[in-house]
Amino acid sequence: MSNLSELFGISTEMLKEFEYIDECVFSTEIKEEAFDELLGCNCNGPCVSKDECACLKFNQVYDSNGILADVTKNGIIECSDRCKCHNCVNKVVQNGKIPKIKVIHSGDLNKRYQVITEEPIPQGTFVAEYVGEVITVKEAHERLLTQNTYKNNYLFCIDEEFFDKKNEIVTCIDAREYGNITRFINHGCEPNLEIKLVRTGIIIPRLTLFSKRDILMGEELSYNYGTDFAPNLAEGPPCKCGANRCCGNLPFSKIPSIQTS
Repeated sequence: MSNLSELFGISTEMLKEFEYIDECVFSTEIKEEAFDELLGCNCNGPCVSKDECACLKFNQVYDSNGILADVTKNGIIECSDRCKCHNCVNKVVQNGKIPKIKVIHSGDLNKRYQVITEEPIPQGTFVAEYVGEVITVKEAHERLLTQNTYKNNYLFCIDEEFFDKKNEIVTCIDAREYGNITRFINHGCEPNLEIKLVRTGIIIPRLTLFSKRDILMGEELSYNYGTDFAPNLAEGPPCKCGANRCCGNLPFSKIPSIQTS
């Protein structure tokens, strides 16, 4: 068992369902161009100004403490190994420092497990990365067709316009067979976490979770499972998140309307 899995409260019983990983693994069907590297910056020392740093000019999003200054910002580009900078605050996700969070039995018949925080989390904090197997859109389509409706679906797909509307990218991560603590985080219609796409040197983004607001110690963590890829609430199973403004159904799409060839 991974030391990290023990740290997060993931038991041997839980690990019978999946293999714990610290970072994404990639399907052999992913095309080589998806691993194309982004250009790095030429800063000497830490990056401080978007006028001088090639990475920060796209989005200077973190403050000096590594907190997301603008929680509405998405499409984050961090400095990477291709950059000449060092001791740079623009490497929050890569540094991997996250709050103390833990999986517990929920005691709720509607959900087996939940993830809670064991310390207060300030708004804009990097909490965790959703990891699993990165697969193609075609593979995602095929897996949805073979899986039982609604049950044990850990497939997360999100589409974005990368730099401009001509470059649409769909990223699909399946945490059914491989994953980490994030596969236990439940949906919430009024969530305290939000997905942010973060690039750390290559075209394929990392699906990360940042806090939308200040989170108290002991609170359950949640994020909205809905994306533009799977927006149909009416077809999803009943939602039991308990929020005051619960949408009534979980986001779900049986077969995404995508090209499979």
